[in-house]
Amino acid sequence: MAYDLEFEKHLAAMEKQLLSLQQKRADKLKPEERADLNRLPQELERQTRELYSALTPWQRVQVARHRERPYTADYIKLICDDFFALRGDRRYGDDRAILGGIASVEGRTLMLIGHQKGRDSSAASPKPSPRTCSLWRGCAHPSWPSSSAREAAAARSASAWRTASS
Repeated sequence: MAYDLEFEKHLAAMEKQLLSLQQKRADKLKPEERADLNRLPQELERQTRELYSALTPWQRVQVARHRERPYTADYIKLICDDFFALRGDRRYGDDRAILGGIASVEGRTLMLIGHQKGRDSSAASPKPSPRTCSLWRGCAHPSWPSSSAREAAAARSASAWRTASS
C-alpha cells in the first residue's frame, strides 16, 4: 500500500522496515530480525486499523482524494463476473466520465452506473477538448441538444401527432 499522506508516515516507515527484512535471505537474519519479521505484519495491520478508525474530517477528505483510490472501473473488475458497457445517448455522444452498463454478479444481472475519472491528465488526449477533459477532471459533460436538434425533435413530434389524430 502506498502511504503518501502526512499522517501515514509512521506506517510507511514500518512497511519499509518490513520489506527490507523480507528481502534478506532467511539464513542471514539475526534472531531479533526474525522476531521483527513475525511481529511487524500484525503490528502494521493493527496500527493501520487504529489510524483509519480515528481519522479527522480533513484526513478523510485527503484519503478520498488519494491518487491511488479505486474508481468505478476498478470496482467493476473486482466485483462483476461480466460487464457490458453501454455508451452514448443516440443524440449527443459519449460522456467518458460516466461509466454504465449491464453486469453479472453471482448469477444476477444488474445495471451499474458510476462516475469514472482518469488517474491523471494522460488519460485525456494530448490536446484536451471538452469531451476528453471530462474524463481526467471527473466532470460529467452536459449534453444539451442544440437548437437544430430540438427543432427536429419538435417537428417529428408534431408530425407523429398529426398522423395519429387523422
